[in-house]
Amino acid sequence: MLSLYTSDDLNKMNTMYFTSIEQVLIVIIDAWGLAQRG
Repeated sequence: MLSLYTSDDLNKMNTMYFTSIEQVLIVIIDAWGLAQRG
């Protein structure tokens, strides 16, 4: 399976995946912070 991808491809996919998770976490934390301030 991994042999189908070059390490560059894997790095790009990992970067995109983790970036999207970071963005979601930032949105959740911002919303939670706003809710706490009420």
